[in-house]
Amino acid sequence: GRQLPAAAKPPSIPSAATATATYATVADGTTTISSLGQDQLLEIFLRLANLLALVRAALTCRSWLGAVRSSRPFRRLFRALHPAPLLGLFLEVDEDAGPSFAPLRRTDPDVAAALRHGDFFLTSLPAYTGWGIVDCRDGYILLWNWNMMSVAAVNPMTWAVDIIPLPEPEDAREGCLRGFPWLGSRLLSCEENPWSFRVVCVCADVSRVRAAVFSSETWDWAIHPWVEIGGDDSLKYNAGMLVHGSVYWPFHGEHRMIRINTATTMEVTNVDLPSQVDVERCNYKAGETKDGQLCIVHASHDDFLPAPCLDPWCGW
Repeated sequence: GRQLPAAAKPPSIPSAATATATYATVADGTTTISSLGQDQLLEIFLRLANLLALVRAALTCRSWLGAVRSSRPFRRLFRALHPAPLLGLFLEVDEDAGPSFAPLRRTDPDVAAALRHGDFFLTSLPAYTGWGIVDCRDGYILLWNWNMMSVAAVNPMTWAVDIIPLPEPEDAREGCLRGFPWLGSRLLSCEENPWSFRVVCVCADVSRVRAAVFSSETWDWAIHPWVEIGGDDSLKYNAGMLVHGSVYWPFHGEHRMIRINTATTMEVTNVDLPSQVDVERCNYKAGETKDGQLCIVHASHDDFLPAPCLDPWCGW
């Protein structure tokens, strides 16, 4: 028969202090699978099909589990090479009925197993009307409930539900000049600790903005100072987007957005839009490309086109 072509080699794992570069041998001089050094073992693990296969392999013995646990670069690279499959979409068909879930890829056995055991109908939420999804990231869903004045972080796979009351009104409204609207909330997950998350709520007051950040580790809100951004209550409601660790929030009728850097002390800066984006006639939204770059999706209309066309502008 024909010789099969060699498989493509995945990217190399950055060296670790505990990595070994040579094969070890047993007493009689033969080499076995248990003789592999950590570098070689992790290179093999990178070629596994998915996360489930990696978990099964790592649980084979303590040394294999220790190799996976001790190498953060390997875990980061494995996640990049094996992104989690899309299980389905949440749709808001009826505000009173709550979000509906439409599953995908039912024929995939791993996806089908996740769908069978997960709480994708959100039955673990308190039986209040008015739940609406505002963000979804890394296995968590962030929902907002106006009746309860709360947000909820839900993990459908583990059935975990965290009901988070908003900050005390007197704390959040301190120093505001007039009406104090919540513009929306976004979810920040932790790459190394899947049980840890933060919630960023963005608030506006005339020409100023401030962020309130909830931490699941301290179970408390940190309210940041007001920042002058100009304009006149023109930030769009619930239109922010988390991109590469920063929250981008667009304005109504202005050729700019604000950027809130969540990796720092919530520093707020202005970001000008590309000249091709016509904010007078069109809508636009910030997004994230596959390689983590900022992207603007701009819906433009033409007198000769019955439907809008999309013009992405990435990484400017």
